[in-house]
Amino acid sequence: MFSLVKKEVFCQNWPLIKEEIKKAGNFFPNNMELWKSVYKKTLKELTARGAKIHTFPDIPLTKIRVILANKLREIRIKEGYTQKEAAVLQGVTQKYISKLEMGRINISIDALSNIANMYCRRIEIVFTGT
Repeated sequence: MFSLVKKEVFCQNWPLIKEEIKKAGNFFPNNMELWKSVYKKTLKELTARGAKIHTFPDIPLTKIRVILANKLREIRIKEGYTQKEAAVLQGVTQKYISKLEMGRINISIDALSNIANMYCRRIEIVFTGT
């Protein structure tokens, strides 16, 4: 497999890969444990060699998190800003904007309010019970 994908790329994208494996779970019920062990072994090997692997915290990509991330990205693009430009205006890093738009970090109500004010927009997300 690692002849097709670099080990570093696999480890960095593990949270997204894991979500895709979960979606295909009915077809391959034992795949999650297999790939989880491949990830852990590969990460350990790379770390032992001194490789710097940026991994995301294991935050589940819930439906509401994905909706909010997509909404923030959509507004930024409609307003004509790059991630870097939006970051400068908000006083944060481009990396922070990227993580927000990927649903990889929690956002505070205050940060969400600042984003809405910067874009002069009303941001609406409807929460419903399951």
